[in-house]
Parts: sequence; C-alpha cells; structure tokens
Amino acid sequence: MTAPSIAFVCASNNARILGDNLMRSPAIASGDYPLEVIENATSATQAYNIGLDRTEAEIVVFLHHDVYLPLGWDALLQQRIAQIAATDPDWALLGAFGIALDTGAYGRVWSSSIDFIAGMVPLSPMPAQSFDELLFVLRRGSGLRFDEGLAGWHMYGTDIVCQARAKGLGAYTVALP
Repeated sequence: MTAPSIAFVCASNNARILGDNLMRSPAIASGDYPLEVIENATSATQAYNIGLDRTEAEIVVFLHHDVYLPLGWDALLQQRIAQIAATDPDWALLGAFGIALDTGAYGRVWSSSIDFIAGMVPLSPMPAQSFDELLFVLRRGSGLRFDEGLAGWHMYGTDIVCQARAKGLGAYTVALP
C-alpha cells in the first residue's frame, strides 16, 4: 500500500514565531512536504479553507505556527494513519491532543505556556469529541471543510470534530507528540 500524500497548512501572523518553531521542524525544513502559510486571514476557518483549496494532498495537517515537530514525526504520522485506516477506513480526523468521549484529555504534548507535558498517552486511537487546535490531521476524502461562519481563532477544533461525528466519520486522538 502506498503512503498517502501529506501537506501542511498553517495560519500565521508572526514571521518570527513561525521561523523559530514550525519552519525549524525537520519535516518542514527538509522541503519534503508542501507547506501553505496563510497570512492575514480574518479567521482560522477562513485560513484553513484557503489552505485546503491550495493543496491536493490526501492528508492535510493543520497546525499552529508555534508548533515544533521533532525528527521522525512525519514517519510517526504515517504509522498512525495506517493504524487507524486498518480499523476505521472512514476516519476523518486525527488530533495530537483532544478530549475523548470519556472526557479524558489524551495526547502527550509539551506546552511551553504552562511549562508542562499535558495529556495521557493514548495507547490506541481514542474517539474524540473535541480537539485542541495546536495540530490536527484531516483526510481529504472525508469531504469536511471548516465553517467560515465561525469567527475568530477558537473552537474550530471542536466544530470540525462535531461535523465529522454528525456525518458518522471517525475523529480520534492519537499519539503524535
């Protein structure tokens, strides 16, 4: 089975933060994957729909400009996609950090704002009811788009998960530190 094509989309309003973090990530710095940086959007949902329209990749990773992806993260993403596709071929979304149906917080991520590693390690994909927007993955074949009626820069992670669940599509938190 061939690995799906992957592209990254980031909304950014600060070139220094983008350069100090995401652009230093080995998967991005290598140039192996397309990156769409959307600047000066009026909302996250607008930015992400623009990014979605600018790429044709089967898998689109939406992430904040202050995220750093460690060496090997892209290979881990490929493993997580294969893992979930084997059990739920109609999956729509994977999140690095989210709230599961049991209300537990899953996904080990370092938060520099609280100087802490947050989230329990999901030993298997955990069905989610909400994602933190720091990073999540969309399978283009799901047909999902962001609701541009949702203004601002918050709650779009929860909204897109609710859209997926309403369509009977899987949304999962997986181990993507």
